[in-house]
Amino acid sequence: MKRIIILFLFFFFSVPGLSITAENNRSYLTCHYFLAISIAGEKEIQIPLKVLNKKPILATLDTDTPFILTDGIYCSDDGYFLEGLCRFKDMDGGEWELRLSGEPLSKKGYSVLTVNIMRKDGMKQQIDFTFKGKAGDKMNVKLTPFSVIGLQTKMKRWFSIVLIIK
Repeated sequence: MKRIIILFLFFFFSVPGLSITAENNRSYLTCHYFLAISIAGEKEIQIPLKVLNKKPILATLDTDTPFILTDGIYCSDDGYFLEGLCRFKDMDGGEWELRLSGEPLSKKGYSVLTVNIMRKDGMKQQIDFTFKGKAGDKMNVKLTPFSVIGLQTKMKRWFSIVLIIK
């Protein structure tokens, strides 16, 4: 009887398409995330960022488009590594991209969170900050981890960006 069960399991797991996969649909991230764009303190637009089960930036073998970009936030199962991407347009039609990355800084339990904001025509801003704990833990606290004030459109109109965690 044991031989039949072992033979069945060997056959079941060795045939492509017949294996049982234990996919983890739960993410380390437990909150809802929004990128709030505040235009001159008068109007606010909130862009929801979905929690991703796979990394938002994946390398491919295609040389024309070597990366697949997916907007949202991804966190590794252990909470140590974080990636995020949000692409949007400002009120003057300028195309922007915000990228988040978080990773362990040392063996002493610190992490670094990096926020890169880029406009297609070359304007860039980067913010790095360190904190005690995992990157995923910082994103699970219902407090704003960063805000960027003083961004300008091509027409020199001011706006700011805030990551809202609910």
